Amino acid sequence: MSAHSLIPTLRLALLDIFVPVACAGCGDSGASPCPRCSALLAHIPAHALSIPDIDAPIFAKSQYKGVTRRLLLAHKDGGRNGLTTPLGLALADAVKQSLTEVVPPPGKLVLVPVPSRSVNIRRRGRFTTGELAHVARKDLPCPAVVESLLRITQPVLDQVGLSRAQRQSNMEFAMTSLPGNADVVIVDDVITSGASVREAYRALTHAGHNVISIAAVCAR
Repeated sequence: MSAHSLIPTLRLALLDIFVPVACAGCGDSGASPCPRCSALLAHIPAHALSIPDIDAPIFAKSQYKGVTRRLLLAHKDGGRNGLTTPLGLALADAVKQSLTEVVPPPGKLVLVPVPSRSVNIRRRGRFTTGELAHVARKDLPCPAVVESLLRITQPVLDQVGLSRAQRQSNMEFAMTSLPGNADVVIVDDVITSGASVREAYRALTHAGHNVISIAAVCAR
């Protein structure tokens, strides 16, 4: 992304932080998210998911709809950087709920964001899932670091518009991981078909890591 193309995004981000024009969740004037949407996001109970071939607890903070969906889209593609903290805290809630299923509790965690396609990172000018992971790390009950252990190592299509079967085929063997033996929590912004987190799980376990849970802000 060129410096010229970044100017509108940077302007919106500054407005969102210092002079917010409207809540990205409901459209009301003022702070984004507004107190009502903030309370809604904070009090949603994280819910469990099940994805084939993953032997680890999976939790999402919210369903991918309504206020949460609008906030997430504004953060990812609308340049609303001021939403990083509330959405990161929502991710932290999902991580904490997933850890209640882990026995014994881990001593130290590595949060591993699901990687984005390089074209999306260039278009946005930022790695949005990584941003959320760094906020979530600070709100966890045990020491944690964020490490981008995963890489997309083969061409993949944009998942939007693909069927569930096409998503699975698109992501199959698309990632590799740096080797190690860390206690890992895979984190993502939204889980749709589960294809991306399933491939992340395969790549990390194949590289020797212990994937103890998976967490996301939203899930379909």
